[in-house]
Amino acid sequence: MSPAKIPWWRSLGSRIALAVVAVTLAVLLPVGAYVDYQAAVDARERLRADTLNRLDTASALFRSFGQLRYSATTDPALVPTELRRVAVGQRETYFDGDTMWAVERLSAEQILAVNTGAATLQQQRAQLERSLGVAGLAAAVLGGSLGWLAGSRLSRRARRGAAAALRIAAMEPGVTATQPGRDEVAALTRSVDQLADALNGRIDRERAFTAYAAHELRTPVTALVSAAELLGEDEASRLVRGQAGRLRVLVADLLEISRIDSDEPAQLTPTDAAEAVRASLAGTGISGLVRLVVASSGPVLVEQRRLDRVLANVIANAHRHGRPPVVLTVDRAQITVEDHGAGFPDWLLSGGPRRFGADGPTRGHGLGLAIAQAQATAMGGGLSFSNPIGDDGSVSGARVTVTLAEPATAPSRDGVVPVRPSAT
Repeated sequence: MSPAKIPWWRSLGSRIALAVVAVTLAVLLPVGAYVDYQAAVDARERLRADTLNRLDTASALFRSFGQLRYSATTDPALVPTELRRVAVGQRETYFDGDTMWAVERLSAEQILAVNTGAATLQQQRAQLERSLGVAGLAAAVLGGSLGWLAGSRLSRRARRGAAAALRIAAMEPGVTATQPGRDEVAALTRSVDQLADALNGRIDRERAFTAYAAHELRTPVTALVSAAELLGEDEASRLVRGQAGRLRVLVADLLEISRIDSDEPAQLTPTDAAEAVRASLAGTGISGLVRLVVASSGPVLVEQRRLDRVLANVIANAHRHGRPPVVLTVDRAQITVEDHGAGFPDWLLSGGPRRFGADGPTRGHGLGLAIAQAQATAMGGGLSFSNPIGDDGSVSGARVTVTLAEPATAPSRDGVVPVRPSAT
């Protein structure tokens, strides 16, 4: 997936912010609950002490003057049941959630009780809980924001590195993925550049070997083919000629690959699409292998030699791996070659042709479509692959669509438009 397509809720910054908020809440919730519990216990003990002080004063006044003060009562019916069995001379307290009671048994028949409401205590606890909630929310928001800022910076560096890695994978020259810093992202992007350098070095060595092998094999293979033509018509001779012919085609393809890898610029000339296709079919001698259909035509930019190779390879692949009839359709800048075989394999549809990645009932060396795609790209166009579906819902063949560039501006005085091929 491209880094630009990653939704924000899956980004590294969002996950770090969420993790910071989760850790903050995980710490604050038990701490807040403990603080709230301890504050409630402390407030209840202060209320108990205050009520006992009031009981002391009320008891002294009642014993000395027989007066009931501080909301004191001697009516046992008003005293909570839990305090009515207090022994003579003993004191007890009881909190029912709303009121703190304190009682003293004056005699077997008489009990003195005072009470203090807990409304103030409840208000203080509610205020404390609100304060703890606001503080916790503020801490979570602050922590999440700081986590988002730190994570977003880290995410931006990772996205830049990933985008650069995609450009490196597309063989774009002069691109590096290394990001500044001394953390894991910087180390990872440096490793990507090191890997890319190693792979590019290996590719350069393979290209050099391919070019060297193709040039060195061209002369002996030509001699071998010429010698094979002098053999008789027996089965062994035909086998030798056939294998020599395959070797000649392989060497020709390797030479073509070395030319493509050398980034030789294409010399494009404006011409009519249908006329260019007819010239290719006639020049390569494959006009009898396809049925040509011209739906519409128009001006395109082509280099005839490259177009010849594109059409020859695509049509040869259709006959090698598909079934006739093979139909070539020209529709302005789009040229479609369609056979009626089993279709392309899934790996080719998803990733395009690979060098030496042949497949099918008749296996080749896997360079034909790769060369065709590279040559079409060099002319500013491209190749696309699909499997058309028949009326019965099954694959009815393989289809290759060659897209050519159309002249957007007037050509130069000599009619040639130079275009440097893209990296393949």
